[in-house]
Amino acid sequence: RMVRTQEMLASGDPVVAVLDSTFPAFFHALKPGQLVAALKSLGFCEVLEGAYGARVIADSYREALRTSDRPLISSHCPAVVDLIERHYPKLVQNIIPIVSPMIAMGRFVKNILGEDTRVVYLNNCIAAKFEKQAETSGAIDVVLTYQEIDKLLKNRGITPSNMSEMPL
Repeated sequence: RMVRTQEMLASGDPVVAVLDSTFPAFFHALKPGQLVAALKSLGFCEVLEGAYGARVIADSYREALRTSDRPLISSHCPAVVDLIERHYPKLVQNIIPIVSPMIAMGRFVKNILGEDTRVVYLNNCIAAKFEKQAETSGAIDVVLTYQEIDKLLKNRGITPSNMSEMPL
C-alpha cells in the first residue's frame, strides 16, 4: 500500500489525502496545518477532512431511522459490520444499507475532482483496509494507517513539526 501510494504520487495524476476524523489523536504533537503541509510535501494535491463524509450520508441515515420498523445498526464501522457478517448473520438485515463516511468521501472527491483523481484515506483502523477491498466502486484507491503515513514521512526525511501550517 505504501509502494502503491508512492507510485500514485509519482504518476502525475492528482492524488488527494483524506484524513479520518481521528487524526488529531495520533498526530497530537502537530498542529493540523503542519500535517497538511507535510502531506502536500509528499505530493498530495489536496488534504481533506474525512468527517465531511458523515455529512454527505447524514440525510440518508436520518431517513432510514425515521422510516424503519426495526432496530438498526450503523454501517460506519467496518469492524462491526464484519463481526455481524461473520458471527451474527441474522442481524445483517439490521445494518443500515448506506456506505460508510470513508466510501462516501471517496465518491464525493471523485465526483467533484474527476474519476482520474486518486484517493488515499488515512485512518487509525486496519479494518478500513478490509472495507476498501470489499468495496467495488473504486471510491478509495488506498487506505493507509497513520503509522504507515508517519513511516513514509520519516523515510522521505519530512519533519512535520518543522513545517509552517497549510489549511485543510
